[in-house]
Formats: sequence, structure tokens, C-alpha cells
Amino acid sequence: MSTNSEVWVWAEQRNGKLMDVSLQTLGKALELSQDINGRVVAVLIGEDAGPLAEELVSYGAEKVYLVTDAQLKNYQSNAYTRIISELIEQYQPEMMLFGANVIGMDLAPAVAARVRTGLTAHCSDLHMETIDGKSQLVATIPGFSGGMIVKISWDEKRPCMATLSSGAAEKPEPDQSRQGEIITVDYQATEDDLKIQTIEMVEKQPAATPVEGAAIVVSGGKGVKSE
Repeated sequence: MSTNSEVWVWAEQRNGKLMDVSLQTLGKALELSQDINGRVVAVLIGEDAGPLAEELVSYGAEKVYLVTDAQLKNYQSNAYTRIISELIEQYQPEMMLFGANVIGMDLAPAVAARVRTGLTAHCSDLHMETIDGKSQLVATIPGFSGGMIVKISWDEKRPCMATLSSGAAEKPEPDQSRQGEIITVDYQATEDDLKIQTIEMVEKQPAATPVEGAAIVVSGGKGVKSE
């Protein structure tokens, strides 16, 4: 697959709001696009999601592929997989990034399998390195239950696909003066798209603040004892 120098991000939305992990992933895409002299492109799927496409532009997306349909209000695995895969096959980006949350970890491997490329999951960092004289994308992931840091690079297969853990990158600051291209993609549902449907999504409220959202984290090892 010949590619262009675009870094794509799946911009997940729920109930008309962009997910923080997707905006963090967009922030990482902005960094990588500077390294490869490329463009940041977001893929947004949902119902009446036009205002969110404009919001993505304010966060730095130079182009947004917008797929909007009432049947796509909630995450639909088959439909979302087909839509993103067909866009990848048509426009051939260099990289495709997802947030490593529950839905991202369902969608990313399905897309990777369909477009026949590799996927590196739960990345704590993504950056460019010179390997064998070539600039390549390198992923850093925790391995062996966190006891080792593993670095992975991609072969010639494109796009490079990865999921980025929450908190691994900073959310960019929005700038309402930014301009970008919003391209509405025609969606025609197929029989396979909606064989399995998500009817409703109910979010469980966390009992405490997630670690990645805490202002201060205190930890202790085996040497800590009470007096």
C-alpha cells in the first residue's frame, strides 16, 4: 500500500461529547505529523456530529472525515470497522491511531485485520527514531506486568496502527481561529453492518478518581511499614 504523510486519529464521541483519550491521541498525532512533515486527519462517526467536527479542527485536525447517520449514534462494531477500513484503503494514511479504551480496543484490531496491517496496543509513547538509516515510528509499551519497557517498530506495511493509553499524551489547547477541511462521507448501511447492534450505552460511574486523572498519586513499596 503506497501512502501519503497523514496521521489519522479515530475521534470517539459519546452522547455528543469527544472522549478525552481521543483528544490526547490527537495531541500525539500533532507531534508525529511535525516529525514527518504530514497532516493530522480525524475520522468522526456519529449522529448529528457536525459541531464535533468543528471542535476537532479547533484542537488541530487539518481535515475531518465526518460520517453521520442516526443508525451510528452508538458504537456499532461492524459498521464502524467497515467505514474506517474503506477510508484507509481509499486514502492510505501513514499512521492510524486509536485511544486504548474499551471501544478503541475492540475497533482497532478489527480494522487492522481488515486492512491487513499490524497493530501495537496500549502504547505509553509513540515517537520517530532513525533505525538502519531510516526514520521509523517506534512504540513504547510496558511489558511483563510493567517490569520491562518494550520498544516496537513497524515494517513496511502501512498504515502503522496503534492504540495509545489514556494519559500517555497531553490534550492540545483548542484554538477557535484554526481552519480545516470537513469532508462528509456518504454512508449506506449494509446488511452486515447492523447484524450486531449496540442499543444503549450505560457508563458506570467510577468509585474513585482514575489514576490518570488524579492530581497526586502516592505509592509505596514492600519496604513501607507502619510505626
